[in-house]
Amino acid sequence: MRGRLCPGILAGSALLGAGCDGVPLCRSPVFVAFAPTQITTDLDSFAPGVQTDVRVRTSLLVGDVVTLEVLDTGGMLLSTVSRRVDAQSEVAFDNVTVPTPRVVLRAGGRGVCGEGHDEITADVAAGTLCALALDPAPEARAFYAPLGVLGAQTDPDPVTPGYQATLRVASQPGWSVELLGNGGTTLAVVTTDRAGAASVPVTLSDGPVGFGAICQGGGAKLLAHTVAAIVDTAAPSCALIGPVPGSLITASSDEDGDPGDGVQLTVIGAATDSDVAGEPVDVSLAEAGVGAIAVPPAVTAADGTVRVPVTLIPSGSPARYDVAITMHDHAGNACTAVTSYVVSL
Repeated sequence: MRGRLCPGILAGSALLGAGCDGVPLCRSPVFVAFAPTQITTDLDSFAPGVQTDVRVRTSLLVGDVVTLEVLDTGGMLLSTVSRRVDAQSEVAFDNVTVPTPRVVLRAGGRGVCGEGHDEITADVAAGTLCALALDPAPEARAFYAPLGVLGAQTDPDPVTPGYQATLRVASQPGWSVELLGNGGTTLAVVTTDRAGAASVPVTLSDGPVGFGAICQGGGAKLLAHTVAAIVDTAAPSCALIGPVPGSLITASSDEDGDPGDGVQLTVIGAATDSDVAGEPVDVSLAEAGVGAIAVPPAVTAADGTVRVPVTLIPSGSPARYDVAITMHDHAGNACTAVTSYVVSL
């Protein structure tokens, strides 16, 4: 019937609905278009090339596929990735690797209403960079904030005196990089490789450290952000002080006065260092020939001591108990004290 409106017509998308004979009613033409693209930031300075996010707008339907091609200016295809259209009529291509100093991007997609394509050439300004990092990366610990700390447990070579780290630089291929140490002294001058990377091993002494870098090439001179940290590789010293190591535990040692429910006593450890307060203490307790006994977690007090209540229920008399405590400082360095007690009831 002339003028009859067929059901199911949906406005506001590429597909308006189905006509009376089941044929889709579509907008024309389908479009695929890049959002404004300015590549001024590298999302991962230490990965080859420049990493950036690319956004595409389209009139294709939700779930339709759009394919992104990345090419150099000579027309060489570098990578291809496909993503589906989201509910906002967009396609998000995250962390796309693009070449410097310029990239060609092509996007295309096909749906029930047809296909669309777009192509742009974008300058990659983010390729000119000078980034510096310490490897291993300093750990974030509240005691040292805002600086990070390098402790003995992350030292790649704990046998060699000092903390063994590597300064890593990301810049342009073939650029000259001057690495600076505490006070601005020159540590080394290196040339970046074909990927724009360079590295220099350094041995660090305990205390604050700071590094900088100056990258030069192509008439440009860039400064890297300063990298700073605290180095603390010295382990605390600790001991078991109560009961006195090697002492005999008898019924009179029982803190609740009832040996019938085992011997309750408090194992006391102490550290002479001032940077252990509030840090966790690992405690192990075992009866010789029988096995380990569960001990609740403990924390070092403000005075550098730790008090651990334990219950000893010996399988016979006499019985030997082996005790070990491991105390930690704020940098994660650890010391362990071990002793044994004989229980005779």
